Amino acid sequence: SHDFNNKEFHLIGAAISVGVGSWICADCFIGPSVNIEKYAVCLARSVVVKDVQAYVITGGNPSKNVGLRKRVT
Repeated sequence: SHDFNNKEFHLIGAAISVGVGSWICADCFIGPSVNIEKYAVCLARSVVVKDVQAYVITGGNPSKNVGLRKRVT
């Protein structure tokens, strides 16, 4: 993300967090400050701009919850 109100378009960065056992598939965009909780799945080419809860499968643009992952034992 960049500050488009500044003529130099300064980068605005913020950390993301990815929980243990989560899977971020190919070409997935994760926005700044987003938290992906444990064992969540972000499907390929998804645009994830909101937090994803544990064990949730999310996908699309913008991403939506599309299912639940089985509990990992």
